Amino acid sequence: MSLSDLIEGGELGVWQRAGDDEYNILCPNPDHPDSRLGSCFVNTSKNVFICYSCDAKGHANRALRWLGIAGDLEESA
Repeated sequence: MSLSDLIEGGELGVWQRAGDDEYNILCPNPDHPDSRLGSCFVNTSKNVFICYSCDAKGHANRALRWLGIAGDLEESA
C-alpha cells in the first residue's frame, strides 16, 4: 500500500502537495478537530506525519489507524 496513492486518492481527506515527498493534510488525530489545511504534514518517503498544531506525530500507520484505514505501510528505510 502506497501512502502517496492513499493521499492522492482522497483516503486521508483533503490534501495539498507541499513538496516532492510532502503533503499537507487535515490532522488525523481524533482529539484535534482540524478543519483547514496548514498544520499537518506527511512525508511519504519516510512514511511519517507531524501536526504542528496539536503535536501529534509518528509513523503514518498511526494516522491510518485513527482514520480507520485497514492495512499497514512498510517501515521506511
